[in-house]
Amino acid sequence: MEWQAPRPVRRDDTFSSKLTFVLRESPSSTLWLLRRLLAAKLALRKATSVGQYVKLSGRMRVVNDGKLTVGNRVLFHAQVATTELVVMKGAELRIGDGSFLNYGAEICAYQYIEIGEECRIGTHCIIMDNDFHHVELDRRDEVPPSVPVVLEPYVWLGNRVTVLKGVRIGYGSVVAAGSVVTKSLPPMCIAGGVPARIIGRIEETSRVVRLPGSDNSVKRTKSSVHDDYIYDAGNDLGPASMDRSVRRVRR
Repeated sequence: MEWQAPRPVRRDDTFSSKLTFVLRESPSSTLWLLRRLLAAKLALRKATSVGQYVKLSGRMRVVNDGKLTVGNRVLFHAQVATTELVVMKGAELRIGDGSFLNYGAEICAYQYIEIGEECRIGTHCIIMDNDFHHVELDRRDEVPPSVPVVLEPYVWLGNRVTVLKGVRIGYGSVVAAGSVVTKSLPPMCIAGGVPARIIGRIEETSRVVRLPGSDNSVKRTKSSVHDDYIYDAGNDLGPASMDRSVRRVRR
């Protein structure tokens, strides 16, 4: 079975591209870039690991009592409202390369939350892996067990989307604004509503290639720059599988 992969949208954000930007742009633009880079370093000083070219515009609140990993080229836009990252004791929060978090986003990891590469998190989104209270009257001060939350690569959450515990959103999927995601979603779908349900599918057109030494059919798409990428969906290529892994190989 053939499996479709999302179209990469990564920009060329290397040292040479930064140098080209500095030489091409005005001094004020260069200072603005440096300011965002330094702001991210300062705001994420308590993070466990921070990648290259992470940028922040605005204010961000970070509480890390566990493990916070931020990948390369992550952009935090928090000028209008504060973005909050909270990692509880013993928990882990991973933000993949090239992801974008808009203002007012709130992410709280009580056990494990993973945001894949090139994800887009809209304004005032909430992602949490714990309900923090039981429903029963006599247990509302007790914290229930956590269930991990995973956003696979290229997921796009519209503004004010809430993702609750135990949810896995398949790569390339889009969740409409104002939705509450309570159950896992397959790859390359459009979901919306309260609770969120599938309301459409995303079609991609690209040619099929095979990984060397593998019988799996995958799709290859060309990025906006000069790189090709191959996505391997693993041995299980069925659309019902929620445990597939996606890896990127530079050609």
